[in-house]
Order: sequence, then C-alpha cells, then structure tokens
Amino acid sequence: VSFAFGFFGAIIGAALIEAGSRVARPVPERKPVPAAGATAAPCPDAKAKPVRLGVAGAGNRGRSLLETLVGLGGVDVPAVCDIDKDKAEALKRQIAPKVKILAPDDLIKGVDLVVEAACAKFGAELLRKAIAKRKDILLMSVGGLAGKETLLKEADERGVKVYIPSGALAGIDA
Repeated sequence: VSFAFGFFGAIIGAALIEAGSRVARPVPERKPVPAAGATAAPCPDAKAKPVRLGVAGAGNRGRSLLETLVGLGGVDVPAVCDIDKDKAEALKRQIAPKVKILAPDDLIKGVDLVVEAACAKFGAELLRKAIAKRKDILLMSVGGLAGKETLLKEADERGVKVYIPSGALAGIDA
C-alpha cells in the first residue's frame, strides 16, 4: 500500500510541476548573490502563487490524494466534486474543511489542474469539459478513454495537457 501512495504521489508531483510552470507568476527581480558566509534571501518561489488543483472523486483515490495534498506547500485544493454529495461532504469534514463541494463545471473553471480520481465512466466526460475550458487534467481512470482517443488529439490541438499515469495501479478502473 505504501508503494501505491508513493507512486500516486510521484504522478501527481510531475503533473503539479508542469502545471505550476504554466501558472502566471510575477517575475522576481534579480538580486546579487550574497558573499560567502552571508545569509541568503529565501527562494523567490517560496512566495509563488500555488497551483490550484481540483479533485474529481471523493472515493478512495480522491481521499488519498486530498490527504496527501492538504497542507502541502505550493498547492491549493479549493474544490472537490463527486456524484455522491454525502461522500464529498464527509471528505470535506474529515480532511479539508475549507474545500468547496462544486459541480464538475465549476470545479474545472476555478483550478489550474483537474485530477480525475473517480471512475472510467466519468473520465472521458470530465476530459471533454476540461478541453472546453482549456484546463489541464490528470486522468487516473485511463480505461475511460478506450474508443475515445480522438479526445486526446482535440486536447492537443487546444493546448490542453492530458496526464495519463502508467502502471497497473493507476490503470485499475472502477
């Protein structure tokens, strides 16, 4: 199980690094390098705007993801969505009281990166919505793309990055 969460974290980390590079940030002014023995100023990225990540799915994968991301520097999780509102509310109460429970369209609108942690049936629909709003997305339920590969081409044409994790664990579709 710890391998599973480590792998999951690595996939999310790679997507966050890429998404973070696409978030508009002020360019810090250059300062001279301190002399040897002097105290260096904090890294300019320490004050950078966090990547806003929306989690679609309040089941086991969504819960694990939220537990990992809450309180992590450089990441803000403003919202989650799930077809089961009670499950989403329980997740909010137990892990992230400040998170908003939103409809998928509203979640996508307010984030830099969407992470689908729901089910294969929902993955392609969520991808369509992300493409329409030009938002990057990480699809955990890659089986939902079977027969819908043209969505990947459409995403590419519209400049939307689609992150598809590899490996047996992330490929298990509910």
